[in-house]
Amino acid sequence: MTNYKLVPYKSEDYDFVYQVKKEAYQKYVVENWGKWDESDQRKYFDDFIKTFGDGTQIVLVDGKKAGFVNGEFLSDHTFELGNICLNAEFRGKGLGTQILSDIIKAHQNKDIVLRVFKNNPAIHLYKRLGFEMTEEQKFHYQLKRSKNA
Repeated sequence: MTNYKLVPYKSEDYDFVYQVKKEAYQKYVVENWGKWDESDQRKYFDDFIKTFGDGTQIVLVDGKKAGFVNGEFLSDHTFELGNICLNAEFRGKGLGTQILSDIIKAHQNKDIVLRVFKNNPAIHLYKRLGFEMTEEQKFHYQLKRSKNA
């Protein structure tokens, strides 16, 4: 079990969060859309930060930035998990599972929804932790973990 801490996103975290998100998703973007257009991705990221920056937290492990998470409550009180993105050196060590488990525990009285690329192996983790597919889109699955799970 890794000790981690979540701290609020600050504007000086912008480049860090962009690089972590790029490292985590570039492969899936290229596989699905055929390329990674840096200019377009920067625009998408700017929109992401403007919209979700307040709900974004930096993951610290021993004081080192390890990644970020973001989520928000929807109008129906469902919690929507936007991202759990970790630097490569922190992946595959159980930290993502630990963070997701803590999110589930913190929102145990709420339904939790998320969207995942169809070709992202994290889908196996989500299913293992009680998420079920509710919708299939061209490149994504919409998953839900019911509060009664």
